[in-house]
Amino acid sequence: MPFNSNTAQGTVVYSSPTWETKILANDGTTLSSATVATASELDIPIAKYERIIGDLVLWYDTDDTNDLDMRIVNFDSSGTQIATVLRYAAQGVVGGDALSNQEAVEAPSISVASTTTTGTGDQIGFRSAVDGDAFVRVNFSALSNAGTNGTLHFQFANSTGSAAGTHLLAGSYITYKRF
Repeated sequence: MPFNSNTAQGTVVYSSPTWETKILANDGTTLSSATVATASELDIPIAKYERIIGDLVLWYDTDDTNDLDMRIVNFDSSGTQIATVLRYAAQGVVGGDALSNQEAVEAPSISVASTTTTGTGDQIGFRSAVDGDAFVRVNFSALSNAGTNGTLHFQFANSTGSAAGTHLLAGSYITYKRF
């Protein structure tokens, strides 16, 4: 059993010898709000001073007026953010034009990154001017800087807040490892 010592905090964390995986078994409900909401099927518990690295692979469908926004957060059981260094980089194949907090116009793909230390990551978006399926891959790391247990939540929204048009699709998955 691999154990990793965090000598700065005086803690020891068990690390599985294999990567853990969670898969969306069904298409998700319609993202009908511009306010991000947690996809609880993808939640990852994170212990105090623990580190997690991983890869989120999302398939989603959209129409030409609805798009996908996402962010990663670490909250405790009462919903309070936990001081955590969150880094994530997303690459999306969206067709049409793609926009985010960094803009790339008329591109079939986009890459954007976010780094934060508060436990609430930047909301990044993927814009598609076409009707159909799209793909996003997000590489992420989380380093909890607090003596509090939390949960990494992956949150999503429909950037326009429309009542229909964007869904996470079955087969989307997250694979991760703690250390």
